[in-house]
Amino acid sequence: SASTATSIASGKKTESGVINMCPWTRDVPYETIAEKLHKQKGYKVGIVSTVNIDHATPAAFYAHQKTRKNYYQIGVELANSGFYDGVVFHREFQKVNGDGTGPNNHEVAAQAGYNVVTTQAGAAALKAGAGKTLIIAENLADGKSMNYAMDAAPGEWQLTNYVRKGIELLDNSNGFFMMVESGQIDWA
Repeated sequence: SASTATSIASGKKTESGVINMCPWTRDVPYETIAEKLHKQKGYKVGIVSTVNIDHATPAAFYAHQKTRKNYYQIGVELANSGFYDGVVFHREFQKVNGDGTGPNNHEVAAQAGYNVVTTQAGAAALKAGAGKTLIIAENLADGKSMNYAMDAAPGEWQLTNYVRKGIELLDNSNGFFMMVESGQIDWA
């Protein structure tokens, strides 16, 4: 997933398990399409996934890591990327607390100016202009992923609800870019 998503997000090849880094040195980051559109066109950027936001595929649109296993660092990189403005992210982090010695990824995001929303009602109440936003699904299944539709409670948001909310929050006159992944499909 890491190398394939890197090629999709940046147009460059890398080694298996590497996210947006030069394969032979692992010290030169590749610029992603999301970064380019934000920097060059002023696009707002959103990443929506049914799996953890620090998994390889969603991470490939904002992170640059020597290994996809740097889950905590990927979450920190998301919060500190600096180029996201008015962004919507969905799902929980794989390693939200890292090694337990520093702030968790929710706190890092909040310190970086993100509005961290952890309830479905809170997500539903968001309106355009909410600014940088990190939405974590209220009801998570095993692996901190979104519940499968057949396992979801009545009225529980699914991928389509998060995509609609993302479009609502990201829509602007400059345009926006949104990566949407139904990552659980290969888990099943």
